[in-house]
Amino acid sequence: MRVLLTGASSFTGLWFARALAAAGHEVVAPLRGARYDDPLRRFRVDEAAKAAALIPSAPFGSDAFLKLIAEHGPFDVLCHHAAEAANHKSPDFDVQGAVSANTLNLDKVLDAARAAGVKRLVATGSAFEEGEGRGAQPLRAFSPYGLSKTLTSRLLETAADKAGLDHVKFVIPNPFGPYEGQTFQRFVMSAWRAGRPVHVSHPLYGRDNVPVDLLALSYVQAAQGKAGAHVSPSFYAGLTGDFFTRMAAEIAPRTGWDCALTLADSQSFDEPQDRFNLQPLDAKALGWSESAFWDAYALEGGR
Repeated sequence: MRVLLTGASSFTGLWFARALAAAGHEVVAPLRGARYDDPLRRFRVDEAAKAAALIPSAPFGSDAFLKLIAEHGPFDVLCHHAAEAANHKSPDFDVQGAVSANTLNLDKVLDAARAAGVKRLVATGSAFEEGEGRGAQPLRAFSPYGLSKTLTSRLLETAADKAGLDHVKFVIPNPFGPYEGQTFQRFVMSAWRAGRPVHVSHPLYGRDNVPVDLLALSYVQAAQGKAGAHVSPSFYAGLTGDFFTRMAAEIAPRTGWDCALTLADSQSFDEPQDRFNLQPLDAKALGWSESAFWDAYALEGGR
């Protein structure tokens, strides 16, 4: 397949581009900018260039993006993974601005994509959305960012149906792994590398923590149309405290770090207490090695 993939400079986007290329697909990846000040983002772009043809300064829906579709086609699949996520944890997150950017010129984009041979739209959703996964009812959006993803998903599905494209929604839970951003997992790894103990103040949240390379293998199946219209991958589903206990047990013997960890006895719940995706991943069927993942994560965590 020829795949048009947005969002390749993101943490998950890099791994998706790699996995698609490793599966034999040709990936064209438009980027929002031409250069990036953040060293980690620059590294991801350099790595993504090994797996995809990168097109700078072509954000979704822009004139440059529409020109790209016309000039670099044909394509089989449009994978819209990019989304406005800056300051996504802020209560002042700009919902309307994010939705507008995520869906800019959406009808024009999908009409152009269909004319270029696209048959399928794979749209990235989030476990933070309203109505996603399983957990305490009602399944509210976690935050303004979650609301923006909810509205974006609904608009994408409606527009895909209007354009006569197959629509696949791929729901991201809580991915972790090499080259992640400033997540709590990254904070934990940095603290352990420096010999500092870690205290988990939110051990009673129920979440999915999915290794990013395993998530990417699931994404390839979604892009290929082999996983249905709603893909909700789940792995390491359980209490957050149990996950970090597992993480310490995996990282300590691989690094020699102490990986000291304490868990709070109780916590307040500013977010929904439990939210899990719906479809446990079959790692063996996907050809994924758990030990190889932890080896790579421990090695990269020492940087």
